[in-house]
Amino acid sequence: MGEFERTDWGDVYFAVLGRALAIATRFEASARSLTSLLGLGENPNLLASKNELVRFLTQLRKSSLYAQIEAFGITDPELSRSLDAAREARNEIAHELAIGFDRTVENIPEEYLVDTVERARDLTRAIAEADALLCFILSSVTSEPLPSRDYLGRYPELVASWVGEIGRNGG
Repeated sequence: MGEFERTDWGDVYFAVLGRALAIATRFEASARSLTSLLGLGENPNLLASKNELVRFLTQLRKSSLYAQIEAFGITDPELSRSLDAAREARNEIAHELAIGFDRTVENIPEEYLVDTVERARDLTRAIAEADALLCFILSSVTSEPLPSRDYLGRYPELVASWVGEIGRNGG
């Protein structure tokens, strides 16, 4: 990885990876938020002392996304599958999706780039489906206004389209 030249063509593909990572990070933050809220609900003494709150938050930051999802205590198999698929998608985006992008993008075969963009779309769609569930749960727990059912239904495809967008003029 010795060439650090930026090109419009290369930026298009790195932007896809960046948007996918942003969605993956948003999902993980939502999971962490829900875990925090559940922790506060289960242990109201967390706010009793600064030390107890700091201990809980430190433990939460160190916990894996898997542990956070497990802490939700969701028993519905469909919801569990969706959250687990999103966790696996997040891990693939964070650890594997950019493999091969460590060289000049212009030297990467076009077919590989097209496949990577399509994979980014698929992974973020899975994340967005679970993120919509977390949004619903978080809104319910916090009594915040809930997005419309129509928007929540369209959200996964909106996210996938945004992530996979490779330029307004097709390239």
